[in-house]
Amino acid sequence: MSGLAEELGDRLKRLMKAEGHTPTTLARKARVGPTGPQRIRDVIAGRSKDPGVYFMDALADALGVSLKHLIHGEAQAPSTTAELREDIVERTMLWAGMIHEIETRNKPPQDEGSSA
Repeated sequence: MSGLAEELGDRLKRLMKAEGHTPTTLARKARVGPTGPQRIRDVIAGRSKDPGVYFMDALADALGVSLKHLIHGEAQAPSTTAELREDIVERTMLWAGMIHEIETRNKPPQDEGSSA
């Protein structure tokens, strides 16, 4: 299966094979934690309905492809300045979301007010 009809799991499996990765080696390279290999196997098997954008972005980076290519099978390299700009904006928004999530997680709880 190739092109537009190619599913995410098939595409991930093909990219892994081309790079000589197993789920374990890809998870290690992507630094997705101890559950990474099983999550990768779940994506390949179609058992994961929403693997998560941060997880998929880490896999794409480890495989040397864009997130858009991994998810949608689109061309790896932007061919126009507008596409490059769009890719940069998407990456910036992704990183901003990750930073916000980390800051929110690490922020100490605030007092609702002093009780008398």
